[in-house]
Amino acid sequence: MAGIGFELRKLLRRDSFAGLFQAYAYAGIISSGSVLSADALERGRREFDTNVFGVLATSSAFAPVLAANGGGGIINVLSVLSWFSSPGSGLYCASK
Repeated sequence: MAGIGFELRKLLRRDSFAGLFQAYAYAGIISSGSVLSADALERGRREFDTNVFGVLATSSAFAPVLAANGGGGIINVLSVLSWFSSPGSGLYCASK
């Protein structure tokens, strides 16, 4: 995951983002299955890496660009499934 933030910061050093005042973070994967299954830990790490730490890395990378441009906002988009849980989606719901 550290590589993603590094690559984003490298990309954002370019002058092509001089007018950027808003960034959107759409990160989300879901893998259905019981939280008690043999692969739950692996699935949970993958979902949290994307759904939590991916959004954090994206937001952290864009924040200095927005600040340099005079401010702005980062909009993190989530799904309605994050408001309630359904069978097999507990890890996803927890990560959103």
